[in-house]
Amino acid sequence: MKKRAAGKKKTIYTAEQVSLRRYFQMHWRRVVCVLIISLAAAALFTARTLASQPDLFAGNPLFGTLTERTSHIAGALGQNTATNYADLLMNAVWGFIFLWLPVFFVTGWLSMFAAVPQRTAPARAKYAAAARTAAGIVLFACVLMRYGGPPDIAVQDYFDGIRGAFIQWTAAWLILAAAVTDYKKFRRWRRRRVLDRYQWFVKPAVIILVSVLCFFVLEYQCGSKTNVIENMKGFNISYWIILQLFFYIIFRSVKPGAVISIAAAWFIGFANYVVMQFRGNYIMFGDLTVVRTALRVADNYKLTLDKYFYISLAVSAAGIILVLMMRNVHTVPAEGPARRVITSAILECVLVAAVIFLFSTGLLYGKIFGVAWDYNTNVTYNGYLPYFMSNANSINNVEAEGYSAAGAESAIEQGAARYDKKHGKTSSAKTEPNIIIIQNEAFSDLAVTADIKTNIDYMPFIHSLKKNTQKGYMNLSITGGPTANSEFETLTQSTMAFMPYGSVPFTQYLKSAVPDIVTTLESQNKKYETVGFHPYYSSGYTRRSVYSLLGFDKTVFYDKTSDTRGKEKIRGMVSDSQDYRDIEKMYEKNKSESSSPLFIFNVTIQNHGGYTKNTYDFTEPVHVTNFAATDSINTYLSLIRESDKAFRELTEYYSQQKEPTIILMYGDHQPSFDDTAKRQLALHPAWDSTELQTLSKYYVPYVMWANYDIAEKDDMRSGGTSASLNNISLEFAAPVLFENAGLSLSDYEKYLLDLHDRVPALTAQGYWTKSGRHYAVDDSDSNDYRYIEQYRKVQYNLLFDKKNKLTSSYSPK
Repeated sequence: MKKRAAGKKKTIYTAEQVSLRRYFQMHWRRVVCVLIISLAAAALFTARTLASQPDLFAGNPLFGTLTERTSHIAGALGQNTATNYADLLMNAVWGFIFLWLPVFFVTGWLSMFAAVPQRTAPARAKYAAAARTAAGIVLFACVLMRYGGPPDIAVQDYFDGIRGAFIQWTAAWLILAAAVTDYKKFRRWRRRRVLDRYQWFVKPAVIILVSVLCFFVLEYQCGSKTNVIENMKGFNISYWIILQLFFYIIFRSVKPGAVISIAAAWFIGFANYVVMQFRGNYIMFGDLTVVRTALRVADNYKLTLDKYFYISLAVSAAGIILVLMMRNVHTVPAEGPARRVITSAILECVLVAAVIFLFSTGLLYGKIFGVAWDYNTNVTYNGYLPYFMSNANSINNVEAEGYSAAGAESAIEQGAARYDKKHGKTSSAKTEPNIIIIQNEAFSDLAVTADIKTNIDYMPFIHSLKKNTQKGYMNLSITGGPTANSEFETLTQSTMAFMPYGSVPFTQYLKSAVPDIVTTLESQNKKYETVGFHPYYSSGYTRRSVYSLLGFDKTVFYDKTSDTRGKEKIRGMVSDSQDYRDIEKMYEKNKSESSSPLFIFNVTIQNHGGYTKNTYDFTEPVHVTNFAATDSINTYLSLIRESDKAFRELTEYYSQQKEPTIILMYGDHQPSFDDTAKRQLALHPAWDSTELQTLSKYYVPYVMWANYDIAEKDDMRSGGTSASLNNISLEFAAPVLFENAGLSLSDYEKYLLDLHDRVPALTAQGYWTKSGRHYAVDDSDSNDYRYIEQYRKVQYNLLFDKKNKLTSSYSPK
């Protein structure tokens, strides 16, 4: 039974001391009794809740809640009743299993250590045991009933998705066990080191318990707070089991894997905890490619720690300490260095191969769909790791169902023909003005989202613009970031609506040249000098390499401290006013050295997030007057006023230039506020409808101005809810700009302008018809859906079909 290693004093215990088979031979009656009693007890508490209404779709509180929660897995209710019924049934089954587990372990514990005095025990001992049992039952019932009510209130809360209900249920059974345990009997059992004989039980038990702890630590820092839907909890826990098995094969001990897993769970949870505060979204697979960009701007944010952070940290630390203190988990004797290495390598290969197979088939994450409109909600219900894995698999599989290059070509030709029929063919540009596109960092109008009033107008100049101006609100696919996705939509004249949610095309898909707006500008009678300009680091979203692939003649970044020395800064970042003065210098240089018109694509930095840390003294500070807004909201509004001033300076400069120039400025996304600011804005919504409150987070102002005559349009009016919304999105921005600039257009741009006439706006949030009705991207109920499907195939050709790319359609003839 015991083996002593040669030359060593340490006793090594092996799993063969008492095998699983031998254990059942010795204790099968106890195991069967524990199983029956625990199942009966769990069933007794859950029976009334599960059987309260047998019809799953009759509006029962239990299954109504389960229906809402499983809809994120099964899809929209009503599409497949059988599938939804199966999902609901699986949630009920898994819910019962998770409720049964604490009962099973407590029942097994009490079968060994319950304080049951012998017949010969004195009356005093019998009364003491009875009193302890009664007290335990009373405490057990009090915890379960919580503020009164039926004894299965915790079970009802658990199935209703009430946070903390499972902890309440488990705590009740643990309290009962603690009250009824005979601790003298337990200490005698412990002194005999019985656990050392049952390594087949101890090691799996440690791995499973640590996996549950990891699940708790991670999810408690994410939005779910462990409120993951029942049939996804097993998937969440399985990741940590796999990770621990990986390290167990290497070290032949559960301790290293357990410690690493707990530390990893806390770190992943904390990373999401931070990013959620800064950006309002969880970290998806595509975000891993932009870590350096995030780190460079992290100093501008203020992290607020709450109870979830401290609880997770404390639980992680306690878990690691307990693992390190374990004495009953012993290493299996080594079978020889060479043999051990070979065995470990084979087992690791089998494990990795199994994980790859399960990942590629979707079995590793329950085949949930990792691409959604609101993936924060999906993370809440499915758990972070399964959704992250599903998202990773989804974003690497961009497909267009029914795609063919011939179908894409036909769609472009038909759209271009309709445009030519309506507007007349233009063989060459009449004018070739200088063109400036400014993607202004976090430039937005909070009045579109929240009901706010301020001491002064924060966009007075833009509101006053009328002559040779078109302005309104741009529909975006993102809110809070990432900036590069708005760049992608503008520069490639594509939409994120057909890209996997959570993806960042700049860093994931643009690995070779694709047709873009630079292609159009280089094909004019006078080839444009094209410049990509960002007064910040070129490493952000791999812009330097992407801009090169997109064909810019020159790129300008401020990578070094010397690049910004002497330049005006606000909160440590180059101001919009300084940014525009640098644009003017580029224009002056191009005018003196070249006869080519100039195109500049400029991404500003002044308004970047991190509004809680403001050290800048605004000359005209803006503050909210209809409620006590946080400093971050007032700082942000003051920054927008600075941007407005800077744009006035830019237009005044070009008003004095003889060369025709047209400028388009828009925001890349709405700001990422701290949690307190978000709550304040949510308490003062500009819209009554929940859908409109959500969609309003994707509107930003745009203004197109020229120093020569262009058609005038004002969809902004006084801003806020009085504005005309849903009239344009970013894939249509450049074609509309080029049309107003009088440039020669490619067939693709004509196709987009024709599509814009039919579908004014299309984003990852859906599409809008000319009547103003909103549809989800995949909603085929509208009469215009066929045009959406055509555009999906056209975009696939532009971005992904390298063999049959319709090159001629993307350049003016």
